[in-house]
Amino acid sequence: MARIVWTIIMLAVLVAPAHSQYLARMLADDVFPVQGGRLVWLAEGPVTGGDMADLAIADLNGDGQEDLLVGSGYGDLLYYRRLAGDIFGAPEPLIADSTDSASWPPKPRQVSPALVDWNDDGRLDLLLGWEEQLLWYQLRGMALRGGEGMRLADGTKIAEAIRQVAPEVGHLAPAVGDVDGDGDEDLLLGGDDGSVWWLERTADDGGYRWAAPRQLSAGGSPVEVGSRARPCVLDWEGDGHKDVLIGQGEGELWLLRGSSDGLAAAERISVRGQSSLAALAPQLAATGEIWLGTADGFVLNARPSSGALEYSGKLQARPVPLDVGQAAAVSALDWNGDGRLDLLVGNRCGDVRVFEQIGVGDTLMMASGKAISATSGVVSAAGYAWPRCADADGDGDLDMFVGAGDGSVELWINSGSFIRRGPVEVAGQAIRTVGAALVAPCDYDGDGDVDLFVGSKPVSTSSGEATLPVHRVAYFENKADSRPALPVFNKGTLITIQIKDGNQQAPLDGTVLGPQLAEPLALAARGATDFLLTADLGVFLFSTSESRGSYPFLEIGSWPHRLPATLAPAVYSAYACDFLGTGQPVLLCGLEQYGMIVACPDSLP
Repeated sequence: MARIVWTIIMLAVLVAPAHSQYLARMLADDVFPVQGGRLVWLAEGPVTGGDMADLAIADLNGDGQEDLLVGSGYGDLLYYRRLAGDIFGAPEPLIADSTDSASWPPKPRQVSPALVDWNDDGRLDLLLGWEEQLLWYQLRGMALRGGEGMRLADGTKIAEAIRQVAPEVGHLAPAVGDVDGDGDEDLLLGGDDGSVWWLERTADDGGYRWAAPRQLSAGGSPVEVGSRARPCVLDWEGDGHKDVLIGQGEGELWLLRGSSDGLAAAERISVRGQSSLAALAPQLAATGEIWLGTADGFVLNARPSSGALEYSGKLQARPVPLDVGQAAAVSALDWNGDGRLDLLVGNRCGDVRVFEQIGVGDTLMMASGKAISATSGVVSAAGYAWPRCADADGDGDLDMFVGAGDGSVELWINSGSFIRRGPVEVAGQAIRTVGAALVAPCDYDGDGDVDLFVGSKPVSTSSGEATLPVHRVAYFENKADSRPALPVFNKGTLITIQIKDGNQQAPLDGTVLGPQLAEPLALAARGATDFLLTADLGVFLFSTSESRGSYPFLEIGSWPHRLPATLAPAVYSAYACDFLGTGQPVLLCGLEQYGMIVACPDSLP
């Protein structure tokens, strides 16, 4: 135990100046550089590293069980200590936060770890691909020589040598293994361009140097796997020959079978039980399982079976940040009727899940997420699910509007389980936005039925002819003649959004903020109503002096020649509610880059 704590401290000291690490801030309850906030946690849930998980597996604390290092696409490196069986402890950052201020959102900075005992002294050395660097940390007794660039025998840095012949190689992810069968550990490096490089170890002088890098060949041809190559050396068939398993950016796995004649041409390895995956990074566990880091930051567990891998679930830890993968679209409601608000969350993959609150006081602890049952299976969307609940048909229970990445809005009616009623229409035409559809249902005009605010967020999956342009928010008034009945929307109105400065100059068009969704906070009988505006430049608090019987006209004040103040930096979603039951509003923010949810208790006035 003492050794691992000492190692963590030394790594933090030596690595910290290189980059800021946002996940360390989150774990320390200081999420944004300009504003405090607290992560929402799961009592038990998936091991997560944020986005783009790259793995290393080893017994780091000497207890005889394999622990886990997870690097992320944003400069994070987390240590997960195995507790018992297949359960891990809470994540511990190995890279301390820089003292430099940093802006949100974080910038891509991939971290790829590998662990190996180069000199057989019983202590692990850490190899770290870090953005465009390839670093090597040596453990020597009670001293850590760390942070030096890995070099060839002639002193040239390995990363620079590869870029001289392959300028587009990008980030390099290390793996180790005896690829050539000569009895020592060689070095493999997977490039973000899909290439794999082999460096033979040359240690006759007692040092740790490698021969000039060569592109790995299999079946007589250089290995190219498309993008983001992540190699792993293993004995796939147990025949004594080292094979190479390579994950890549599109979620494919390729196996290069080894023999006395070298590596054979690559063959595709399927992962049964998972229909679609992205950006896989494989590692071999001592039990013979293959652990796969994914684009969403999770770690999948799979077993070799009949030439394929059989998916057997995500690695679990306790407690962990609530992470839905990417693009967390969050709202709150009392799902189970216990008087506490639970979380309804969609994600980039189109999944819709509910997380029940089990925390006491302000602990922000949730139970593991549950998929929401429907007659057709579970409620889902065509990517980038944005779910919100309201009593759409007036029968007294909560139905669900779900915005999707293709710009559509679906209505799911609650009849014990949810039934998909198809796309929401206005004047007989399906609503479609430019980008992912964002929805906020509510009875805005106070007539007892559900109206609808619709906005959009630019994503690559949108398609079809749009009825709502980008950076505009529309209000659709429900004109159904009676209740109970499904909503009837005859027309939509684009909301006017203005910024007024202190000099009483002509108002500035609020589209400069990049509006994505406007959602009323508290519906008063008459008078001003506050609106939460989620935008490209952050989350803002707008108001309108128009009565609820009129179309909303949103205004916000600002200092002369300045943009208005934000409640929170740019986030994927924002939702205001009394989440803790204290009578004080809390701003819940869903993050796109990490897929996590942050509660900001002091954001709203």
